[in-house]
Amino acid sequence: PRAASNFTSVMREQVDLRLEGENLDRFYDNFISAATSNGAFPWRDPKTTFPRPYDGWVAHNVLVEEFIEDSTPISEYLNDNSEDGKALRKELAGPLLRAFLKMIFLDNFVHGDLHP
Repeated sequence: PRAASNFTSVMREQVDLRLEGENLDRFYDNFISAATSNGAFPWRDPKTTFPRPYDGWVAHNVLVEEFIEDSTPISEYLNDNSEDGKALRKELAGPLLRAFLKMIFLDNFVHGDLHP
């Protein structure tokens, strides 16, 4: 009963896209705002960007985000098993790890909805 109630509460939050939009804005602000505040932000890779929700286009069951032109989904890197692909994944691991550590230890806010 209590576990079912907790599960219900968590699932309702998961399907409320207004909360997802708020979380995306916070996630964006945590990375982008900090990157521009002092000019030397070690957790920010200038080649990495995050989409933002469009104001006025977020509701309980609708979330419209900006489309990032000239972007490469992370899944593209995972499919390349050549030596160059492995080297590139190794290069990408550092910024990804720093981003996770920043979310955990500095922001106290983890956006774990990782999908390509």
